[in-house]
Amino acid sequence: MRRSSPAGRTELHATVNVVLVGRYERIGSKTQGVASNPRDLGNLTVFTGGVRYTLEMSNRTEVALHGELSSASRVVDASGTCPTRSPA
Repeated sequence: MRRSSPAGRTELHATVNVVLVGRYERIGSKTQGVASNPRDLGNLTVFTGGVRYTLEMSNRTEVALHGELSSASRVVDASGTCPTRSPA
């Protein structure tokens, strides 16, 4: 029986003619397919930040400049890989 993995996401928006976007995501594993694997193998953490400046807005369209940066980290094993299947 497989248990669901813990996951979370937080997002923040602030608007004053400029929209600032920030996001934090964490996806973790409670159990592993192979008992010898570390418990946190495959866990994923992502930080994202962005900004959007609206040049023109009407009731039908919006013209804006948008930029976004993201940083992700994943727990891997000693060989630098994150196995997705147990060995046969």
